[in-house]
Amino acid sequence: MDELKILRYLSRFKVPSNHAIELHGVVDLTIGKVIALPWRTPLVDYLQSRHPLLSAESLQRQLLEGVAFLHEHKIAHLDLKPDNVVIDSERDRYCPRLSIIDFGLSVVVEDEETMIEGYCGTRRWTAPEVGTSDDSDTKYSPILADRWACGRMLGYLEAQVPNRNVLDGDGNWGILGKLWKQLLNSDPRSRPSLSEVLDEYQRNQRDRMVERGGGEDDSDAIQKRIGLNWYVYVFLRRQWLV
Repeated sequence: MDELKILRYLSRFKVPSNHAIELHGVVDLTIGKVIALPWRTPLVDYLQSRHPLLSAESLQRQLLEGVAFLHEHKIAHLDLKPDNVVIDSERDRYCPRLSIIDFGLSVVVEDEETMIEGYCGTRRWTAPEVGTSDDSDTKYSPILADRWACGRMLGYLEAQVPNRNVLDGDGNWGILGKLWKQLLNSDPRSRPSLSEVLDEYQRNQRDRMVERGGGEDDSDAIQKRIGLNWYVYVFLRRQWLV
């Protein structure tokens, strides 16, 4: 019921930054309620079969955007991991839409100072201060724990693109690597807000585009090339038929 309340609340916000999965409806059965959600491709399946090189950066930005939106609306997810992210690539193959699912462990908070008690999440994807399933009296901030998990997810997405180096020319961490390291800080209070990280991330993207000498991103350029190739194909085919 808590998950349903959260989904109903989030479904009120029809804005691009809301990456919570849409709630289609609720079916009442004798055994309980069934939540109806749209079908989406699991993130792991998408990365194995589609174009992570083209979409990884977009997915990273959308993840930051989506979790920042949750925090701004006083919700901590508490179980961020690849299994709880799905992709809608049917509308736009080169700019897939990311959605966050499974709010069964999520909690409503006032701010990052709100503390909860007890282990919550999935092993390997939870912040150090959350402890383990044997630590029933551990206290921590759900918002700060989410920030660590988000940093872990950013690194996971980057690992799907082995040819893109997050180090600068001198072998030091570039801006993306520095952002992840800040989110993965073992000291929860040293982790920046996701809104701050997103702002820095987007500023870095704009600077990189300027350095490349263009105002369009990779997905725009690819779609233009596809359109041009299709035009050439149709033209040559018509000439051949004549």
